Order: sequence, then structure tokens, then C-alpha cells
Amino acid sequence: MQYRELGNTGIKVSEIAFGAEFLVERSYEDTEELIKVCEANGINFVDCWMSEHDVRSHLEGLLRIIVKIG
Repeated sequence: MQYRELGNTGIKVSEIAFGAEFLVERSYEDTEELIKVCEANGINFVDCWMSEHDVRSHLEGLLRIIVKIG
């Protein structure tokens, strides 16, 4: 995977992003599997704009586990 710097932040993001909007119709287990595939392939840019609380909560919990932040 190739990465680019996000503006002047010093944060490196993958050139390929994961568009998560379709997760509205998916279970937590599906979301977990897809996020693990992203991690395994070096994708660290997740586009999670959506109004559905459940999807945002699922992504938040999984990303916290992956990056071990609380």
C-alpha cells in the first residue's frame, strides 16, 4: 500500500480508502470482517460519513480495538 501525507498533519493515509456508507444494511459481524480486511491490506483511511448511529458506533468500536485507543 502506498501512503500520502494528510495536509501538513504528518499523518500518513492510504491512497485507497474504504467507503463505509453501504454498511447501513450490514451486521456488526460484516463490519468487523471488512475492517479487518482493510487493516490486513494497509487501508487506514475510512470514509464513514453517514447519519446512522449504529454504523458509526460499530466503526468506532472496531477502530478503537485496531488502534488500541481506549
